[in-house]
Amino acid sequence: MAGRGLDVRGAEALSGLTSVRLDQLVLPCDDERLNVWPRPPAPAFTVAPSWPLPPQLHSLELRRAQQKVEVLGCLQLPLALQKVGLQANVLKFSLEGGVHVAMPSCRLLPSMQRSLVNAFALASASRSLWCVEVAFEGAPFGVDESPLLLPPAPEEVAAAAAAPAGRASSGLHRPGHGPWLAALGSLPSLAELRLAHVALDEEDVRTIATCLTRLEVLCLTADAAEPPCCPAASWPLLARLPRLRLLALDARFVSQLPRGEVAEAVRALLTEAACKELRVCLRHRRAGDSESEGYSSGDSDIEEGSAGSGDESPESSQPEASEGGGMSDVGPREDSGGRVEVLVRLLQAELRGAGLDPERVFWVVTDDDDDDGDDNDDDDDV
Repeated sequence: MAGRGLDVRGAEALSGLTSVRLDQLVLPCDDERLNVWPRPPAPAFTVAPSWPLPPQLHSLELRRAQQKVEVLGCLQLPLALQKVGLQANVLKFSLEGGVHVAMPSCRLLPSMQRSLVNAFALASASRSLWCVEVAFEGAPFGVDESPLLLPPAPEEVAAAAAAPAGRASSGLHRPGHGPWLAALGSLPSLAELRLAHVALDEEDVRTIATCLTRLEVLCLTADAAEPPCCPAASWPLLARLPRLRLLALDARFVSQLPRGEVAEAVRALLTEAACKELRVCLRHRRAGDSESEGYSSGDSDIEEGSAGSGDESPESSQPEASEGGGMSDVGPREDSGGRVEVLVRLLQAELRGAGLDPERVFWVVTDDDDDDGDDNDDDDDV
């Protein structure tokens, strides 16, 4: 069977189906919601559903990058299944407030945490999957600043761990976002991870540094510093990743952190980095751009443009160090881009003082989110 989508409800009844090649597996309520405005809320998945696949299915291939965690992570796989393919080589999950996330607490539902773990366990069968993106879409309509996704409360995690084991229940005892972050370690070719509006604590960063040993690019997107998207003190933990060559941080939250903490963290990270090619990029959204759910352009393609470089020599463009050996307080231009530029120059001066290459820190200006072009737009019918 080939086509755009297959309703997973009742798919088990297709007893003779042996091969499926589709854009994605869907739920019928998705289309119904899209055709109504204002869009009614989707049901919250406080209990994970279960979607049995056809018993004779031996090949499942999905063409779109964007998939639904409440579908992919809740499949009952037949014993006959031999092949799982994700043809986009990129896997994206969007987590909605009130659907996958309890609101207004912004805590991931334990059932959806387990579904993420299951989904990544299933995706591990696809050896060509090199990039994963998880984005929290929790901002109400008209609100510029997006909240951050918090992990389930500890008591909810304990209750979920006591529930019947799922397809991939190991690791659910980890604190914070650890269960699904650790599950990413099972992806054999994962080189890039993009997290949008996800609150990471030090233990989460330690999980990334311990479990995602093949990671080359890590991109963190967030609007504000409170609660911290990722505390600066935890960044040096990423130094142990042997292949990490780019840490892309959203300038919106980094520029609101204490400059001294940022400078110390960046200096320690680049000093201790196992990969001596590791660079830190601050990504700045151009003033006046519409709010987005997260940067989705491939960070492996980030290059310094004219932003932050100019015609100045590296020496003349750096702020002077204060008498105490710290960074001088150089006033930024009025626009937020100026603040980012000043921060980068301060960081570069700090690196130069530590005997490190200042060009290992740079910044880029981004416009609206780019379409990765991963999704297949053909009009095949089921």
